[in-house]
Amino acid sequence: MNTNVYTYEGNEVTVTWDRERCIHAQACVDGLPSVFDPERRPWIEPDQATPDAVEAVVPQCPTGALHLTRND
Repeated sequence: MNTNVYTYEGNEVTVTWDRERCIHAQACVDGLPSVFDPERRPWIEPDQATPDAVEAVVPQCPTGALHLTRND
């Protein structure tokens, strides 16, 4: 198991983040700052936007460090 992968579970979606793959391009922060805020802990809060909005931003990560799973 990769200990550099972190899971952030929301009510409708779960986002995982692979710290090792992340190059801090900030596509997630720029795309949805209400969900992705590196100054906050936890820095990913999936419930701060609609599931569709989160699902639209996650694939913009250039390294694939972010993944999304719908909880339904």
